[in-house]
Amino acid sequence: MRDPFVVPLPFDHIAYRQGLIKTQQQQQQQQQEEQQCNGTSSSSSSQTTTSPKKINRLGWFVSDDFFEPSRAGKRAVRLAKQALEATGKYELVELKLDMSTNGWEAVRLFYNIITAEGGMRNYVEGMEGEPLISAYRKVYFAASLFDWMRPAVSLVLYLWGEKRMRFMIKSFRREGLPTREYWQYCKELQVYQEAWIRMLQAQDLDGFLCPGVALPASPHGSSQSAESACSYTFFLNLLHFSAGMVPVTRVREDEACYPLNEVPRAQRDYIARAAAKMMKGSAGLPVGVHVAFLPFQDEMCLHVMKDLQDAVKISDLPPSAERRVF
Repeated sequence: MRDPFVVPLPFDHIAYRQGLIKTQQQQQQQQQEEQQCNGTSSSSSSQTTTSPKKINRLGWFVSDDFFEPSRAGKRAVRLAKQALEATGKYELVELKLDMSTNGWEAVRLFYNIITAEGGMRNYVEGMEGEPLISAYRKVYFAASLFDWMRPAVSLVLYLWGEKRMRFMIKSFRREGLPTREYWQYCKELQVYQEAWIRMLQAQDLDGFLCPGVALPASPHGSSQSAESACSYTFFLNLLHFSAGMVPVTRVREDEACYPLNEVPRAQRDYIARAAAKMMKGSAGLPVGVHVAFLPFQDEMCLHVMKDLQDAVKISDLPPSAERRVF
């Protein structure tokens, strides 16, 4: 049964095939209606509809400043940028994230909001008596830590140079957030969303490229040590942007590592050391790139994803990745 509270938005096949932002298509339709009202001939109308499309401007960045991607992850974004530019349909502009849009702000909001109930109660209750999988063990420990202990634990982590672990410990609560504080975070989330939209609109950008995840697929059971590598999915969920991931390349032999001297000093911590272990033996694993657009631009997002997939032509994809729906 369809959720009656979801706005019915049928998939726009024309916008998908032609690569149109919804506002562009609306302008074309308005021009056609005006021509019909003015009695303009069908020949001139066809000229209007077949006029050259504007080059779509996309942003790109290789790091959110919270979790430095692997060498392969950075190369994948630059490869995707070059591939789209080579089509002649896109202009790529590098994005510079600041304190209002970077990964530190995204992770702070993400953890505070999704764990607002305290002690991961929704996760535990949702299991209906079954134990949490081992991958959640460390996160559950952080969420279950007594709140009066957090200042002392945060101080110890600070002295050990574990800035990111300290940052996340401070974001969890055992007893949950007071209602007033929860709504304050919701307000700050809106400010974060508005900052992103202003940044894109100021540069006339339709969408952007960024790493899919900071690391390639990790060995089974090891993800609990580097969960924050998913910060590139955290912020897209906070923004409610239309987004998808395209496999672009594979990890090369010289990229199956995570040198600590190549990451910012604030990230040379336990998480980075765990990432270095996870990268061993990763040669050959696929690496994806996120394509993201403003909300409700799903058709344009899929159009760019298809253009990128056709442009990079990564080999040896599984059959499911080669299927084309449209």
